[in-house]
Amino acid sequence: WGATAICIALQVAAVQLPFLRDVLGTVPLSLSDWGVVAVASLVPVAVVELVKLLLHQRGRAHDPALAGPFASRAP
Repeated sequence: WGATAICIALQVAAVQLPFLRDVLGTVPLSLSDWGVVAVASLVPVAVVELVKLLLHQRGRAHDPALAGPFASRAP
């Protein structure tokens, strides 16, 4: 978690601190720009979680042992 926090802080500093903007050739982002960054960074997380859910559901349908305690055990 610490490494992630440091990476985020460095990325924010690269576009918000004037001396780093000059060195790196970046521009400050508006609040709406940061919103786009936040949404775009969460899309891959949502896709991966959806894929995991679908694979889990598919595995549960194929393996009765994974179906849970309330699933029908009829042969």
